[in-house]
Amino acid sequence: MISATKQYSAVDSISMVLALLGVSMPVFWLGLMLVLLFSVKLGLLPSGGFSGFKSVILPALTLGVGSAAIVTRMTRSSMLEVIRQDYIRTARAKGVSEKTVINKHALKNALIPIITVVGLQFGHLLGGAVLTESVYSWPGVGRMMVDASMVLALLGVSMPVFWLGLMLVLLFSVKLGLLPSGGFSGFKSVILPALTLGVGSAAIVTRMTRSSMLEVIRQDYIRTARAKGVSEKTVINKHALKNALIPIITVVGLQFGHLLGGAVLTESVYSWPGVGRMMVDAIRQKDSPTVLAAVIFLAAAFSIVNLLVDILYAYVDPRIKSQYK
Repeated sequence: MISATKQYSAVDSISMVLALLGVSMPVFWLGLMLVLLFSVKLGLLPSGGFSGFKSVILPALTLGVGSAAIVTRMTRSSMLEVIRQDYIRTARAKGVSEKTVINKHALKNALIPIITVVGLQFGHLLGGAVLTESVYSWPGVGRMMVDASMVLALLGVSMPVFWLGLMLVLLFSVKLGLLPSGGFSGFKSVILPALTLGVGSAAIVTRMTRSSMLEVIRQDYIRTARAKGVSEKTVINKHALKNALIPIITVVGLQFGHLLGGAVLTESVYSWPGVGRMMVDAIRQKDSPTVLAAVIFLAAAFSIVNLLVDILYAYVDPRIKSQYK
């Protein structure tokens, strides 16, 4: 919230850099790095098991960093959208204190997409718990969730990537024999990995699109366009959807980070010779230079995508573009 109200300040820049780092780090890699730093190198925290409060700190950090980064980005994006509205400028012109403007008017109206993202992140926390509890040797619900998730198969957001991959192989390769279970031998080999990576992200983008569109179509200018007799197709496609795209684009950019993290597991499940599988093999062999190179490559790819997202902001919303003139 502070980064949105103090756009382009040092606080804004630092929070965005930290958010990008948080989103771009796969859960299992972050867990291993935290163990290496705080347990092996510094000896401050236990590396596994459950023996008291200290045992909770590293797993909580491992699970929380990525979700906190996504919520931070979403809060900034939503707040930037709200504080440009006419009623915010009117409140400021009337002499209402900045604290009241932000806390009472802006934040309240920015909460819908933020709450949506927080709810969606719960599914990722459930999926991440499986890896986190494996890294820290916790006998928790994460391991049991692999079996329980068969019952919750329709909830696309809560399905861990590796579990979904195994279930798709079991159904389409082992049972039905329609698609190859691994390797790369043509177009058919792409279908299962693409489904595995895409289902969770598609569910999140769909939920975010619905939430953002519901917010926009309640605006006065939408009612005015309808009252003037503009066709519903034009109202939705030209006026509503374009103005609802800012939070959607933000979520799409953030989901790219999850796709990179999911690719590590997907390539392992489907035996694809990609960067993710190479990094897993390097971790097992304690090949630090290869792990570092893979992480730098993935982080660079994620940074480029987020740069493109920021450029798209200016293309979609002329008000953002005018700030740079």
